[in-house]
Amino acid sequence: MEEWKLIKRKLKYKSPYFKVYEEDFLYPNGGKGTYYIVERNDAVIFIPFYNKKQVWLVRQYRYLFKKYSYELPAGLVNKGETPLLAAKRELKEEVGAIAKKWKKLKVVSLGHGFVRQKAHIYLAEELDFLNRKPSGDEFKISAHCFSIKKAAKLLNKGVIDSLQFVAWELFLKYLKKF
Repeated sequence: MEEWKLIKRKLKYKSPYFKVYEEDFLYPNGGKGTYYIVERNDAVIFIPFYNKKQVWLVRQYRYLFKKYSYELPAGLVNKGETPLLAAKRELKEEVGAIAKKWKKLKVVSLGHGFVRQKAHIYLAEELDFLNRKPSGDEFKISAHCFSIKKAAKLLNKGVIDSLQFVAWELFLKYLKKF
């Protein structure tokens, strides 16, 4: 398969959280095109699985949608940080716990059409809770423990309604092993 050929790449916008680039290119057939690409640091999404019966979710306000939502804990990978270290940091920050056992389930692209970002999906098991509350106050984050059945009901009702559904599907497949 022939490659598209980049002619010019220009930074159009930069924020602390993402960059937007304009890229002019040639199609393999010689035609010209322009693409706008959002670039972000990779992300981590993880499933804090507790006692093989419960899962921890975070509840936080999402300004874009003007509502609170229950989600799997997640966050961005900082510069110089591995995805696993980012997941461990986020578990401490958002749930107030550490996990003795981590399993990488999958790496997925978050927006094939315009976003250059991957999400590393992990399973966190054998949780130990720290003697402190999660530190997600700046985003009004609170951690909540649900039975697997209750969490599945939240998913089926659409209360959990984000891309993290992919991680849930992987988690449910993992549970079938028990």
